[in-house]
Amino acid sequence: MNRNIFKSILMIVTLIAIGTANATTVTLKQKTPGKKLDIGDTGIVPTTLVSGGSTFSDDFYFRAVSNSEATVSIAGFGIPNLSAELIDITHPHTVNSGLSFMGSLTGGDHYALDIFGTASSSPPGGLFSGAVYVTPIPAAAWLLLSGLVGVGAMARRRKGEE
Repeated sequence: MNRNIFKSILMIVTLIAIGTANATTVTLKQKTPGKKLDIGDTGIVPTTLVSGGSTFSDDFYFRAVSNSEATVSIAGFGIPNLSAELIDITHPHTVNSGLSFMGSLTGGDHYALDIFGTASSSPPGGLFSGAVYVTPIPAAAWLLLSGLVGVGAMARRRKGEE
């Protein structure tokens, strides 16, 4: 393998490892401005108990550090109509909704994950929990791949000139 190609690939792998090494898991709170979530981070919605027969709407806040994708997953027990919405509160609009979905995040914007429903009337009611996992925008992967192809083509061309 050409030495320059090997060095380039090693540097890219090192940068990716450094980027993912800083990933953290944080508990999302019900207050603004909320925790910061960057690529690789996971925001945990703490398990919340809802009284039997209660209709509820709980908001959990966070701020996106960089442009990214959020994968949201919410689970519940004893709440037959459980649902969630991811809302950009900086530029008010609903990003996506459901129990499991993806949505684009804009770096610097503040978001609210609104979880709502009605717990069943039988005691003790219901409970819910969830997570928001932040990943790179898929276009970034194509950009990285095209960069690798370009580095390989340049190395091949230089080798041909020798």
